[in-house]
Amino acid sequence: MEQLRIPRDREGYYRPCVIEGYQRRQEKVNQLIRGCFLAGVSTRRAGEVLALILGQAPPPQTISRVSRTLDEEGHRFHRRPLADVYCYLILDGITLK
Repeated sequence: MEQLRIPRDREGYYRPCVIEGYQRRQEKVNQLIRGCFLAGVSTRRAGEVLALILGQAPPPQTISRVSRTLDEEGHRFHRRPLADVYCYLILDGITLK
C-alpha cells in the first residue's frame, strides 16, 4: 500500500475508507501478528511468515508492539471483577490394582 495516493482536500471532508486517519495498518494485519504470536512463532520468524502472506515483512518492533497488546488484554482479564456465583468441587483420587 505504499503506492496508495490519497487526494488532498482543503476542507477536510475527504475520509479514506481503506485505512482510518492516522492509522498505519489495518486491524486485520494486527490480528495476523497476534495470531502468529499466539501460535508460538518468535518475533523474527513472524516477520518471515507475514512476508509470505502480506508481501512485505513488518519490522520486528511493530510485531513486538502489537504482541504487547496481548499482555494488556491478559492483565485486564486477570483483574476483571468476578461474581460470587462460582462453586468449586475438587476431587482427588488414586487408582491401585
